[in-house]
Amino acid sequence: MTTSYYLEYLQKKLPFAEIEKERKRCLTNLSDIRDRDVIVYAANFKKPSAIVSDDFYFIKELLPKTGRDNLDVILETPGGLAEVVEDIVDLIRSEYKEFAVFVPGRAKSAGTIFAMAADDIYMSKTSSLGPIDAQVQINNKFISADAVLHGFEKIKKEVGRFNRLNQAYIPILQGLSPGELQDYENAQAFSKTLVRDWLVKYKFKNWNVRKTSGKKVTQQIKQQRADSIAKKLQNSKMWHRHSRSLNIHKLREMKLIIEDYTNNAQYQEYVDRYYALLFLTFQLSPNLIKIFETSNSQFVLADNPVNTIKNK
Repeated sequence: MTTSYYLEYLQKKLPFAEIEKERKRCLTNLSDIRDRDVIVYAANFKKPSAIVSDDFYFIKELLPKTGRDNLDVILETPGGLAEVVEDIVDLIRSEYKEFAVFVPGRAKSAGTIFAMAADDIYMSKTSSLGPIDAQVQINNKFISADAVLHGFEKIKKEVGRFNRLNQAYIPILQGLSPGELQDYENAQAFSKTLVRDWLVKYKFKNWNVRKTSGKKVTQQIKQQRADSIAKKLQNSKMWHRHSRSLNIHKLREMKLIIEDYTNNAQYQEYVDRYYALLFLTFQLSPNLIKIFETSNSQFVLADNPVNTIKNK
């Protein structure tokens, strides 16, 4: 039976300072039972809260550096810049032998790329990742780079077939330069390469024997599996919408190993309690954009006015 921690805290009518203390208690408990450092990287979905270059600095400052070998990252993000994710992952890997990602809610787009860099991914049945097709801004709208490239290829084939250009396509083509198309291809290739390489290097590092046949898993097999997963995650035709939610079931169909943290009662309590408190925090302080925190320190970004607060 699922416990409504959010309702529990709502009924208690805790002051904001006590909610903050409760969040940190949850992080301390999770850290203790797993004997790992824990850091939170959480964004408010109702705000313009993409992963950006400044985030690297906050995470660098907050990494606990307690001497432990392993780290857990509680991740909540709508996505952002894949190149920043690469920098953050490289930073984490320079400090820890292994790290796991917990997704109690949503980690979309570049957040999904982040999750693919982890040794282990923990979700619940209500958690979700998302497609990783790069998003580009055209006429003040964000659309899939993959969809633009597919559309351009469709136009080329139609022109080749009928030996003429449909006049309706002219405004679209006028807004696309060869350089932009190449940039879209590069963005797609970059996301796919990150996911493929990280899956092989980290997620599949202990995958040595096939469960069904008992045969040895070669490096080539790992690369083929990783490439297949990366292609599926990036396929805009398969998912239709960049905001599509990919739950445990859909991810496991891709042959990704996803751990359900609700199978462990303690993990479920501390992670779900924390997420309820995080959700409540964003509701009570709608000006908050992001929270970076550990059990004893934090950075909070807000936008009314824009400021950064550090608490020890």
